[in-house]
Amino acid sequence: MNDTDFADMRQTGGQNDEDDYDLQNFESFDFEDAGDTVVGELLKRIEEVGKYESTVYLLESDGEKVMVWGNGSIDAAYDAADDEIEVGDMVGFQKTDRTYENEYGEFAQYDVRYQKA
Repeated sequence: MNDTDFADMRQTGGQNDEDDYDLQNFESFDFEDAGDTVVGELLKRIEEVGKYESTVYLLESDGEKVMVWGNGSIDAAYDAADDEIEVGDMVGFQKTDRTYENEYGEFAQYDVRYQKA
């Protein structure tokens, strides 16, 4: 979706801006298979959204507005960034073939990478 190569970005805190984004204007990116990747400019990170109080990451990727729903793996990787990821930075999310387990079951792990603006 974007010309920025996920492999060239730094391995992975977010910062919300004051803009009001209508989530209905964003298409949810669905990670189906290992290797599925989305890269884009971070527009906003919103915490505690929906029934499960998930984090949502709003991106602009190739002119499209994309929404990535956080989960335990994505949020932990994002928060582990060496530098605080800020609005305007390029962020990439990739589903891996690795898994982790917790009391709720087995889940896919995700890699998060970023490039400062």
